[in-house]
Amino acid sequence: MAKDLWPASIRQQSPRDGALCTSLERTRRERASFLSFVDEPLKRSLRRHIRMKDEEYLRLKVAPDSDGTGKLTAEVAASGFAGRGEAWFDLERLARFSQELRAFPLSKTDPPHIQGGFWSRENRGALEQVHLSIKAYQIGSRGEVGIRVEVADPPLWPNDRPDSQNTARIELMTTYAALERFARDLDTLLKTNRGEAVLITDRFT
Repeated sequence: MAKDLWPASIRQQSPRDGALCTSLERTRRERASFLSFVDEPLKRSLRRHIRMKDEEYLRLKVAPDSDGTGKLTAEVAASGFAGRGEAWFDLERLARFSQELRAFPLSKTDPPHIQGGFWSRENRGALEQVHLSIKAYQIGSRGEVGIRVEVADPPLWPNDRPDSQNTARIELMTTYAALERFARDLDTLLKTNRGEAVLITDRFT
């Protein structure tokens, strides 16, 4: 309910070219100005909403190699849960994934999905360990989008204890507009190898 009171410039704020700190700082200044016009009970409610929203995000960084592959690192947080994971991908596959994220509507039978980790020696084409998985899908009929991120770190080697690996499965809620901006940022990241692509959650109320 509180979300509808935010000005559009605040509600739709999205970092560009990896400038997350600058973007969030500008957003916080705008929010502080807005809060000066509301009463204390509503102000407390809005501040709780701000803290929750600022702590829900997906950040991607890419470290390319000379063989056409790159290490994709993801940091994700939502609802008090957070995780980090990384895996190697073909850079062309990441570029296709970026294009798939722009589809409207997202396919129900074949939604955009990437996953990487350790490949199985016995089952060709199957992952033995999933270190990073990102999947996008539509939720309901109002255009809301879910982003399911699975991370596992560190990788498990033959002599490692299974319990030494930390895992997280986190769902982010967002919209087609925010997802399209995220896809553009990922395109820029893949072309320039600078900064990061950041998806900040957005929800319908």
